[in-house]
Amino acid sequence: MSSESEIEKAINGDREAFINCIKKLDSNLYKIAKAMLKDDEEVGDAIQETILQAFKSLNKLKEPKYFKTWIIRILINKCKDIIGAKNKTVLLDSSLKIMDKGIYEEGYDNVDARDMLSRLPENYRVTLVLFYLEDMSVKDIAVSLKVSEGTVKSWLSRGRGRLKSLLEESKGGLCYEG
Repeated sequence: MSSESEIEKAINGDREAFINCIKKLDSNLYKIAKAMLKDDEEVGDAIQETILQAFKSLNKLKEPKYFKTWIIRILINKCKDIIGAKNKTVLLDSSLKIMDKGIYEEGYDNVDARDMLSRLPENYRVTLVLFYLEDMSVKDIAVSLKVSEGTVKSWLSRGRGRLKSLLEESKGGLCYEG
């Protein structure tokens, strides 16, 4: 992540510092946008609009240490705008793996996991992406999504539970013998 001094330089008008801050987060922004949007072109649009809005409103960032959380919040809002405008379904980037919690079971490939995750409600899916893929804390997720920490914990728990149920259903369906 960008150093607070570099973020402060960006806030004070240093364009190079802002570009460096964005470059350090570009893969994070891509993964989050890809988790919410289906189309790569829409992902690019969301990221571009996020960067533009962040640059224009950088003076509104009160604490440099919250730069990552702040820009992720902007990105999530841009993605929601695109989803709302086009009423698109949400897909999760195939790189999301949540093996450490036992949800991604052996025998499923990334396509299966992506399909299962795409069936989850958006709030569960986004929370899982931020927690597992971005390694964000419950507190930071709560700030980004503008909900309480308890809500984030609930969404994580329910999302994992629903995902596990979907995987178990799929496992049963895949073992069909004629």
